[in-house]
Amino acid sequence: MSPILEVLIGIFFIFSLLSILVTQINAIISQVLRLRSGYLMDTVKNLIHDPELTARFITHPLIKMVEFKDVEGLEKWDVILPKQELTKDQITQIVEAGRSGVDWLDPKNFSSVLLSLISVHEDKKLFVVLDDIAAQMDNEQLRRDVRRKINSVVETGQGIDDLVAAINSLPASAHKKALVDRLRDISKEIGDKGLKTDINVSLMAGVEYIKDQYLKNAINTILTTSKTLEEVEEKITKWFDDANYKSSEIFKRHMKWYSYLIGLLIAILINVDTIYIALKLWEDPVIRSAVIETYNNVDLNELQASFDEAEATAESTADVTAQGIFSTSEDAAGTLDLILDSRVPIGWDYTDLSAVLASNPNDLRLRDSHNIWNLIPGNNPNWVWMFGLKIFGILATTLAVGQGAPFWFNILKQIR
Repeated sequence: MSPILEVLIGIFFIFSLLSILVTQINAIISQVLRLRSGYLMDTVKNLIHDPELTARFITHPLIKMVEFKDVEGLEKWDVILPKQELTKDQITQIVEAGRSGVDWLDPKNFSSVLLSLISVHEDKKLFVVLDDIAAQMDNEQLRRDVRRKINSVVETGQGIDDLVAAINSLPASAHKKALVDRLRDISKEIGDKGLKTDINVSLMAGVEYIKDQYLKNAINTILTTSKTLEEVEEKITKWFDDANYKSSEIFKRHMKWYSYLIGLLIAILINVDTIYIALKLWEDPVIRSAVIETYNNVDLNELQASFDEAEATAESTADVTAQGIFSTSEDAAGTLDLILDSRVPIGWDYTDLSAVLASNPNDLRLRDSHNIWNLIPGNNPNWVWMFGLKIFGILATTLAVGQGAPFWFNILKQIR
């Protein structure tokens, strides 16, 4: 094998190991800080917009994205009741409360909970008077039948035509006249709002009470372009899916930037200088042979598996556990050990060379950028040049690590 190829293998090998370590550290950060739950919370806030509706959504029993036991006035509650009044301070505290660690929401749950919250306040507003009139009817059987149909409309938002038919079939009485008059008022209100009776009426009416114009326009668009409630739910589900996908892409891009930052820190801490490594491997055949021997003893498939596991952990929406964090930390420690034992020329040294400089200014030790002493201003007449090369070498390592382990695995596999 030619010396040039051996140098390249040594450099690519250390790049692949560093890339694995960076991904493992990313996974640890993602788990400890619960980054995925933060991005999910941002997605929900960006879609719903309205602070009060957001507070009610994230505390819903099917969602439970926050822990809000410390919210003033709500200490005894673990959910927000549908008609429970909330102050602005309580809403702010709930929205900013500590996350419960939920990293994933079923899109269907998002749709059903959001729709129920929008319509919940409107149910009684449309039909409470109608129900009060029906409750005063003398005939118990007819009273129960009419109230049951009213209840069905309130619960499902559908069945108005059946309710109208039931009221019209009642025998003539003052109660029937009052019911018919109230139905006329409801029909006028429905017509004025441009609502469809084949979709949940209380839901469509409830949209009028949404305070945030963004959400109001979004839901109105979905409702007015849908023929059935099922179609409404499907469109809201897709709306959330699309937003969640965009959030996942943003998460991946941010993790990419984390990779560059972590790669830079590691390169500085253990002095992984691409230029220095290349020169040492080229100049010293003993070091070069030792690195190649280490490389040949490593199973690239196992390294690939380690990377895949770390990447999956970083992007996982599974519940974070102490055991999972500990396991990932152990993997990262193992990769760091492999880097340090790889025989690639890395690491820092500090040796005072004042006496050497005075006696022999051409000594090769004065050109060693691994020795911090040579990089300190005033110690070495060439410190500016050496410091500049060190920065360039560290940045080259950082950029290389940011390409990701699969990039370097593919090259190494082709060479091997």
